[in-house]
Formats: sequence, structure tokens, C-alpha cells
Amino acid sequence: MHSLSRILLFRIQFLLGLFGLFYFLLFSDFPFILNCIFFGCLLYNLVSNLKNGFSIIYFYCILLLSTLLPLVIVNLGILSDLVRPNSIRSIILSERIYGVVFDLILFSTFIFSSYLNLTLGFSFTKIQKQITKNKTLFLEILILFFSFMINRNSSNILYNSYHGDGYVDGESFGGWSVFFIVTMAFYIYKTNLENRRHLFFSIAVILYWFLFGNRGEVFPLVFFILLKISKTNLKIKSWKVLLYGSFGVAVFMINGLMRSGTTFNFSTFLGSFFSNFTGTPVTYSLMAVVYHTERVGFAYGITFFEYFLRSLPSFIQSERPGDLSMFLVKEYSTLGGTHFIGEPYFNFGILGVFFFMHSFSSLFLIIEKKARALYEYRYIFIVLIFLGTRTVWYGYITFYKTFLLLSFVLIFLFILKKFRFSLI
Repeated sequence: MHSLSRILLFRIQFLLGLFGLFYFLLFSDFPFILNCIFFGCLLYNLVSNLKNGFSIIYFYCILLLSTLLPLVIVNLGILSDLVRPNSIRSIILSERIYGVVFDLILFSTFIFSSYLNLTLGFSFTKIQKQITKNKTLFLEILILFFSFMINRNSSNILYNSYHGDGYVDGESFGGWSVFFIVTMAFYIYKTNLENRRHLFFSIAVILYWFLFGNRGEVFPLVFFILLKISKTNLKIKSWKVLLYGSFGVAVFMINGLMRSGTTFNFSTFLGSFFSNFTGTPVTYSLMAVVYHTERVGFAYGITFFEYFLRSLPSFIQSERPGDLSMFLVKEYSTLGGTHFIGEPYFNFGILGVFFFMHSFSSLFLIIEKKARALYEYRYIFIVLIFLGTRTVWYGYITFYKTFLLLSFVLIFLFILKKFRFSLI
């Protein structure tokens, strides 16, 4: 499609989103016909922009759709509810809140997808400065160390039931995930997954995480590996890449079944499959957010302000407020996570969702365009991809901590540059 036509299409969809915003403010939900229009535009944006390259916006859209799918599965009767009801969950799992959450996720994903009409995606390019084998080994040791620190409180799912990484229960330092994301992204940025060693190491990291039932941080790594394989001279056909990608996603989902210890037969396979899919409990967390705001009202930015109070690590500042995810676990028996639009809605309602979707989409669009022209921006692009699962499913705290860490690193590297010294 011609660039002018794509810009016009984006403007039309922006006006449609603006109409949806005012409609929701007036009536607190969307009619069936408007949801059909949103879904039709969303589907068109995804299909028509499929060949434009690997995009941050496209990846986040897929992750957002993964939280919409469980609602459809419940509506089809494959699952009776998103989570097993208890005294508090039974109140939240009402048909009306199901409907509101469906409207919010579809609306926000539609807004996000409209920016696909402005993006050109990303592809691997020639490395400007080759990294030495010693420095590659140093990065690999760091990645394995951070992986160990994150998974050390978990149990091997081949022999024991899944325990989790201990972050929500306060048993582990949440910053290890940030260190892993920053280092793994830097590994891809510097090596470009140029040879078999880099690819095999990355696959080994994925398998190590899967062994302990943890998946979120390494899930984006699968896509970088597939992207690299599809762009090499190995003459691997596109259908094979798609097949490998589907297999990777299936392993990701089956890993969820294994870590839950779920037993199932063929007749209950889909129910077991989706009840242990990360998007399912995260969608319930969003339902808890909607329920809470209807009872108590909006927080008007308090949870975002508390990010500054949580800037220092817990071992330095032991007495500090918990994040929204911890609040929802304690108050509404959620299983962790807040959803990408959970915190904006918790603070500002549909206005927060509309503003955050456009703000993040604009930010991602700028980074993608910069990454195509300037090599240095590729690293930020890769970091944003790695933050996808953590941000869409679990909220903004990891996103905030990552860029807080990167700010300190940039200042540190600037000082080193002044003294003409280089680490990497």
C-alpha cells in the first residue's frame, strides 16, 4: 500500500478510536457493531502489514491478543471461567465485567494496531564493530549467572511442581529480570546471532528457563532466533520458519501445563491448555482492576508516583510500597500481573487507556524508525522486544526499572568514554 494511503488509513482509524473513547465515556461499554468494526480494522492492520518486517508494535499486538483469546474461549464454553472461582473471584467473574474487559482489550489492541500503518519494521543488518570472542564469553557468563539467580528459587518441573521465581511473595530480588533483559538484548545487539555458537547458546538459555517453568523473559528470544534463521543463507523456506515458530509457541504453552502439574485427556485438552496459559490469569487481573475501580474509584496517578518510591532495590530500601500486581494478589486473589492496560485504567479509566496506547505506540514508532537509520538505536529496539511479555502481561514496573538501569549505564559509559576506556 502506498505510504499516503497508509497515513490516511491511520488518520481515519485515529478518529474512529476517538469516537470509541467518547462512546465509552458516555455508556461504559461498546455495542456489538462497534466491536465488530474495531476487530475488522485490527485484523486488516495485522494482515496488510504482515510483510513489513519484525515490528515492536506487531509483537505487542500479538501479546495483547493473547489476553483477548481467553475471553473468547470462555464465551465458547471451553473454559467455565478464567480462573477457579473462590469467595472473592466469584464476585468479580460476572458477565458484565467480562464484557467490559473484552471491550477494553479489543479497543486498546485496535489503537495499537493502527500504528502498524506507519511502521516499516526491523531487520538484521551488518555489525559495525565485531565483538571479540573473550567479550562474547563474558556476556554469556553474565547471562547464565542472571538466569541462575532468577530461577534458583524455582523447582525443576521434570521432578517437582512449579514454585515460581518468588518475586510476588517477596522471596527474590525482582531486579534480576531487568539485568537479564538488558544483558541478553546486548548480546543480540553485539553478536547479531551471527554464527551457530550464538544461536546454540541462545537456544540453550531458552531450554534452561523452560526447565524451571519460567518463560516470559526468554519468549521474545525465540522470535529473534527465527528472524535470524529466516534471513540467513541456509535456504530455509518460510513455511519451515512458520512451522518452527508454531512449535516454539506450542512448547511455551505445554511448558505451562507441565509447571502446573495438570493432568488431562484429549477431551479436556483445550480447557487444560488455556487455563494454564499466562494470558488467562492476567486477563482476570484486569477484571479485578475494573471491579476495584467501580467500587473504590480511580487512583489518579498514585501507583505511577509510587514507582519513584520503588526506584531503590529492596535490599537498600526494605520499607517501600508494593506494586499494583502485589496489591491485586492480596486483595482479589489474582495470580500476578496487571495487564498492559490495567494500570492506566486503574488510575485514569478509559482516558488513561487511550492516552497510554497512543503514547507507547508513538514511542515505539520513533524507536523503529531510528533503528532503521541509526545502528545505536537497534539496542533500544531489542530491549523493547524483550520487555514485551513482562510489560503486556505483568505491567510497567519492569519497563520502568529497565530504563532506569539503562540511564545509569549510559552515564557510566559516558564517564568511561571521557577517560578513553571501553568495556565492550
